[in-house]
Amino acid sequence: EEKEIKHDLAEGMEVLAKKDDREEYYFVPTAKKKSKSKSKGKEGGASKPIKHNAETFRLFDQLKLDAPITTDDVPACLEKLEAKLEQYKVKVKEWEE
Repeated sequence: EEKEIKHDLAEGMEVLAKKDDREEYYFVPTAKKKSKSKSKGKEGGASKPIKHNAETFRLFDQLKLDAPITTDDVPACLEKLEAKLEQYKVKVKEWEE
């Protein structure tokens, strides 16, 4: 014999059964996993930012060049660096003479 218990509940509240009496409940995640596909070359179209520290900015400042901020800036910066290298090679030859 089970007695029926009367509960005085406020509006919107409900009584839960004991854990032993409850049906099993499985949590179903709603968020989808992000795909980790790597784009090769410039297929993605977006250039990635480059993180610099104070030392790299100081080195670029010594060479009187702007540090590349994104990966798209690197080729132009390399051309400038190669031009600087040629200038320094010419100066070294002048000093050796």
